[in-house]
Amino acid sequence: MLKQQQNISGDGEVAPQGFGRVATKAPPTFSPDNEIDAAHNFFTTNGYVVLNDCLAQAEIDHLNEFYDRTQEGRPQAWGLGHDRKPHHQQQGLIFSQPLLDYPELDPYTQHHSSFPVVARIFGGEERVRFSEFNFREAPENAGIGAMNFHHDAVSADRFTRSP
Repeated sequence: MLKQQQNISGDGEVAPQGFGRVATKAPPTFSPDNEIDAAHNFFTTNGYVVLNDCLAQAEIDHLNEFYDRTQEGRPQAWGLGHDRKPHHQQQGLIFSQPLLDYPELDPYTQHHSSFPVVARIFGGEERVRFSEFNFREAPENAGIGAMNFHHDAVSADRFTRSP
């Protein structure tokens, strides 16, 4: 059973992680098919953008099947089993760096729907770099606290920005 954990995001006394919440209302979403300019402009102004409908149902089905197959076949890769880290006991699951062992995931790194937006934001395809590619999954019916928000690092402006 998962226990709700205190969200310490933005508490500089605990960790220099800045503020996770950008606005009090849901942000607009953009279609990667026909709103590349609008998505780019929103990103330029706000530092983030939300794209909608990037994956087809067949791709979602493939990823769900991948999750199920690899959790059963390689539970340790997901942090399951006896060696689960103590600070992950009440968290969802994470599979770090699956691209190293599963070339079937390669098409998702430069996905035909979202990659044009990413390339536009970065100033061209040749400037896009990936430093990390992970999967996360909150257990079904886990409820609150299953995947707490965190920053691995933070930009300086995040220390002073307020919602």
